[in-house]
Amino acid sequence: AVALAPTSAVAHSAYAEFLHRGRRDEAGAEHMFQKAVELDPTELVVYAKYVYFLHKAGKDLAGAERALERAVEIDPTSESLKMHALNLAKREDYDRAEEALRKAVELDPTDTMVCIMYGEFLTESRNDHDGAERMFRKAVELEPSAGSSAPRGFAA
Repeated sequence: AVALAPTSAVAHSAYAEFLHRGRRDEAGAEHMFQKAVELDPTELVVYAKYVYFLHKAGKDLAGAERALERAVEIDPTSESLKMHALNLAKREDYDRAEEALRKAVELDPTDTMVCIMYGEFLTESRNDHDGAERMFRKAVELEPSAGSSAPRGFAA
C-alpha cells in the first residue's frame, strides 16, 4: 500500500496497523503512524488509528492526548471530540473528558453515539444516573436501535 501510495496518510496508517497487529513490530508501527500524521495532519482517521495503537501498545497516553488535541484543533467535530473524550477518560481526566463530550453534543445534537458515550460517561465516571438517563433517552429518540451498540470504556 505504501509503495503504491507513498504520500497517502491512510495507506501509511494501514501499514502501521499491519506492523503492529501482524508483525508485532511496535517500533515500526509507531514510525509509520508518525509518518502518516506528517503526510496529512488533517486526516482524522489516521489520528484515531494512531491513538488506538498507543492505547493498545501501552504507549504514551500523553502523546495520544497531544495528537487528539491537534486533531480537534484541525477538525473540531463531534468525531474528534469523542475520541479525545475517550482518551481523557482513560487518563482519568474526567473534567476535561466531560467538557469534550459536552462540546460534541453541542456540535452535533443528532449524533446518537455521542449521546450514548456521554450517558456511559455520566454513569460510570460521575455516578450521575439522572444525567445519563437523559442522554440515553435522547439517543433512543434519535435512533430507537441505538441502545444495543453502545461502546464501552469510561469505567472509572
